[in-house]
Amino acid sequence: LHTSTPSKSHDAEALDRGDVSWAITTPIISDQVSIPDGVVGDVVEIPVRVGDVIDEGTHAVIIETHKACLNVKATGHRKMRVVEILTKLDEEVKEGDRLLMVEKA
Repeated sequence: LHTSTPSKSHDAEALDRGDVSWAITTPIISDQVSIPDGVVGDVVEIPVRVGDVIDEGTHAVIIETHKACLNVKATGHRKMRVVEILTKLDEEVKEGDRLLMVEKA
């Protein structure tokens, strides 16, 4: 079962500053439910590669939680180029962790 998150998954402050690149991050799962140590789950798939040009909404990282898989979408611009992958398979990630770096394509 794959589910998607409606929350933003990018470093909005970097975009607001006009930075050339910005991070795709693990989204905040809930502001009403406490997540122990902020741990969301483990990275189970990274379907993008450095150099890929992707559209906004592309599933960039898939995280397995205790109950489902979370598709982290690339957000921040209509077209983006992946410039760096900051996570790896099986890595435990927390809310707000930087997963990828992207730039406008």
